[in-house]
Amino acid sequence: MRSVAFSPDGAHVLMGTGRAKARLWDAATGAHLRTFVGHSETVWSVAFSSDGTLVLTGSLDGKALLFPSGLQPFVGEGEGEGEGEGEGEGEGEGEGEGGEPLPSDDVQGLMDEFDAADASGDGTLSLAEAQSIIAGLTLEQFEMLDLNVDGALTKEELDAAGAEHPAGTGGGCFKSGSPLRDIKQFFGDLFLVGLMLIGMLAWRGGRSSG
Repeated sequence: MRSVAFSPDGAHVLMGTGRAKARLWDAATGAHLRTFVGHSETVWSVAFSSDGTLVLTGSLDGKALLFPSGLQPFVGEGEGEGEGEGEGEGEGEGEGEGGEPLPSDDVQGLMDEFDAADASGDGTLSLAEAQSIIAGLTLEQFEMLDLNVDGALTKEELDAAGAEHPAGTGGGCFKSGSPLRDIKQFFGDLFLVGLMLIGMLAWRGGRSSG
């Protein structure tokens, strides 16, 4: 025996011999597993690759030879776990960051139709009740508005969201439109037009009487 090397996992022993050969042994049982040949003189040095799948031998004949060890790849402690954790964390964060908050116009729509959509009459909106106003509302957007994380929206939470993103600062996606909201807006516009007409008539009447 001229040189010795242990496999990375410590389960195998590689020995260089004066007979121009290297031999692989089971370290626990002492069983001879295989012999590596190719040199013409004493094998003076032997080594394993970092994963144990390759064997390197050096001889007095001036050659260095590389052989497949025939062993299963060795993975060091922590290496497999580190790779798995890194990939999992990266993917989880990437998905989490993609959520978009509810546009400010839709937040205003929830506030406008709050009482009409509050079917339970408890002063809060569930996800289903909120979706009856905003058809495209997602669970993620609902949870962004639910500041106290109780599974329901209050007027105060919607007011806070509206103050953070004033109306007109976000793109609207008020899907399918609420009929009640449209009716209110229609009559509100009529009311303003009526006030203008009354004002104009009163002004003209004042001038005529003068």
